[in-house]
Amino acid sequence: MNISNFFQKYSVSINSLQIELFEKFLVLFLEKNKLVNLSAIRDETSVIEKHFIDSIILNNFIKLS
Repeated sequence: MNISNFFQKYSVSINSLQIELFEKFLVLFLEKNKLVNLSAIRDETSVIEKHFIDSIILNNFIKLS
């Protein structure tokens, strides 16, 4: 499953540039996490769901005027 499918699954709207940036950050995060313990979460799916989705999903509920 690609990263955009996760965002769709949780009804999070992001554009293609944002998807590309999340994909790049995922690769970087997983690389650096092997060298330095950034997180106990180590697999792609969990990083996407527990870091990315959790941090952006509130955007669906916050209305900025």
